[in-house]
Amino acid sequence: MLHDGYGKRKYSGGDQLRATIGNKELQVSAPCIVIDNRDGTQTVVCEALWSGTSTISVTLAYPRETITAHYRIKTQVLATIHTYGRFKSRSYSEESICHPNHSYLLKHTHNTELCNITYMNSGMPFYCGKPKDKHLLCQDFQFTGSSKPFPELKVSKCEETLLERAQLILKKTIAIDVQKRKKDNNVSFIDKPSITCSMYNSSSLWRSRKPTGFFINGTWHLRHCLGFKENLYTACLRNAHLYLFGDSTTRAWYKTIIERFKCKPITEEWHKEKWHKEAECYNKHINFKAGWYPHAQPFLFGNIFEDVRYTLYSTSRRIDNIPRDERAIIVIHLFVHFLVFHHTVFKQRMQIIRKSVESILENNKKSIVMIKGPHTFDGTRFGGYRFCDYFGYLYSKILFEVFEGLHERVVILNNRDTTIAQPLKGDHHPPRNIVDAMVDQMLSYACGH
Repeated sequence: MLHDGYGKRKYSGGDQLRATIGNKELQVSAPCIVIDNRDGTQTVVCEALWSGTSTISVTLAYPRETITAHYRIKTQVLATIHTYGRFKSRSYSEESICHPNHSYLLKHTHNTELCNITYMNSGMPFYCGKPKDKHLLCQDFQFTGSSKPFPELKVSKCEETLLERAQLILKKTIAIDVQKRKKDNNVSFIDKPSITCSMYNSSSLWRSRKPTGFFINGTWHLRHCLGFKENLYTACLRNAHLYLFGDSTTRAWYKTIIERFKCKPITEEWHKEKWHKEAECYNKHINFKAGWYPHAQPFLFGNIFEDVRYTLYSTSRRIDNIPRDERAIIVIHLFVHFLVFHHTVFKQRMQIIRKSVESILENNKKSIVMIKGPHTFDGTRFGGYRFCDYFGYLYSKILFEVFEGLHERVVILNNRDTTIAQPLKGDHHPPRNIVDAMVDQMLSYACGH
C-alpha cells in the first residue's frame, strides 16, 4: 500500500515500483514482477529460483506525480539538454541550437529561418538555426556539441522535490526461506531450460512479462532458453558480420567482442576512451567481422564540439547498404541520446528504421535483426530528470507498436531485467558483467540462424 508525501494512503495507480530478490551470501539476484492494481496498492511477485534465505527489496522508482512532471517538462521545453551546431568557413564561425523536429525548434527558439541538415544526416530529420552571419551557409555545418549551460527547466518547488526524490529504496524488506530439495546436497537452482534460444519463438519475447534470467556470482543465466556457450563462439560467428548500431552502450559491447573473440581492430586506433567514429575488427581465422556504428544526429558529445562527419550516417542507411548475400547479425539500439527530447522523436526514428529492417529481412535470408531494449539506471552525471530512464518503458511500448507485424522475425532483447537484478547507481553505463550478460543474450539468439 502506497502513501503520498503527507502520509495519506493513495487510492489510484500510476506509481512505478521495481523489485529484486537476492541472497548476498550466495551472490544471486533476480528481478521480480510488479503489478499495479490501480487502487494505491501494488503486487510484487518474486519466484524462488534457489533455496536458502533470500531478501526481497522494493524501490519506488517514480511516484505518479514525478512521472507527470517528466511528461510536462518534455512537452513544454525544446529539450532537457540542448544540441548545438557549429557552422564554420575560413575564419568565420557561429553556433545555433539544433533539433530533430523543425516545428519544435521554431516554437521554442527565436529562429525564423532553419537549416535542414536532414540530407546530410542521411535521411534522419535534423535542423539547426540558420547562421546570422552572411559569410556562413547551411552547408558550412561541421560540428555539434552541448557545451552551453543546460537549459533552465521551469519547475515548481514541489516538482523539483519530486524530481530529486526518484529511485527511493523502501526501508522495509521481506526475508523468505526456501528449503532445499532432499536430493540436493547444496543450494538448489531452478531446472535448466531445454530449448536453444535460436529455436525459441521470438514473438513471445515481445509479450512476455516473466523475468528472463537471474545472476549467479555475477554471471547471467537465461530462464526460457539455453544461453550462449563461450567455447562454441567459433561455430557461432564463423563467416558472419556483426553490426552494432547505437551509442556508448553498444560501443561497450564492441569492446568486449574484441577482447573475448580475438577480433583484431582494423580501423583507426582509438586515441580516447569516448570514441565516436565507427570502428571495426576482424578475426581472420573464422572470417568474422564486427563493427560499432554510431547512430546519426542527435548524438550528444558532452562538453565539447566534435566533427560530425562520422556521425551523420544513419542506422537505416547503413542497414540498406548491407550486402544481401552476407550473414549479417544486426543489433539496433537507440536510447539515452533521445531521452532529452519528447518521445515522438524516438518514435519517428524507429519508424524510418523499420522500413530498412523490412527490406533486409525480405532480401537477405541469412540475416537476423535484434533490437536492444532499454535498460534501467538511477541517474547520470547530468541529473536524473534530464536523462530519465522511466521513458525506457514508454520506448518499449513504442517499439512494440512500430514493429507490429515483424515480431516473429525481429528479436527484442530484454536488457531491463539485468539492471533491475543489479541496479546501476549514478551512471547509465552498465558494468562489465552486465555488458557480458547482454552480449551473451544477443549471441544466444544469433547462434543457429
